[in-house]
Amino acid sequence: MRYSPILFCILVLFSIDLSAQAQQKKMAKFAWLIGTWKHPSAHHYETWSLSPEGSYLIGKGFEITRGDTLVNETLAIEYRQGKYYYMANVPHNQNPVLFRMKTIKKGAFVCENPKHDFPKKITYELLEEKKLSATIEGNGRSHTYSFERR
Repeated sequence: MRYSPILFCILVLFSIDLSAQAQQKKMAKFAWLIGTWKHPSAHHYETWSLSPEGSYLIGKGFEITRGDTLVNETLAIEYRQGKYYYMANVPHNQNPVLFRMKTIKKGAFVCENPKHDFPKKITYELLEEKKLSATIEGNGRSHTYSFERR
């Protein structure tokens, strides 16, 4: 059977649309994280949004000092090769660091990269509708950041 070029293009576009929809469904489990989060006693923020095509989450950690915004890290949550990953890109690392998600449940996830120097483990947990806890751990150290939704 021979397909016309127009039919072929329609089939390709349809499959791309289905793939985008599948990616969007995979990201829906992290919808609770979307928004702006502020540390209650400091000028530190984290903001999360869905990428324009909806295939991954984009995050940014920043602080506002004397009206200037200083971005400390860019973040992402993505699904690739059948697994979820948290990606952190910070100035002191040459390349972004990937943390594989080990646990994902409603309003929480835990990801790890045992080969990274610090942190080796990152945990995000929605404590209440407007409170978020982010903990970084490794090498016997642990630090928890508390945020409130803005």
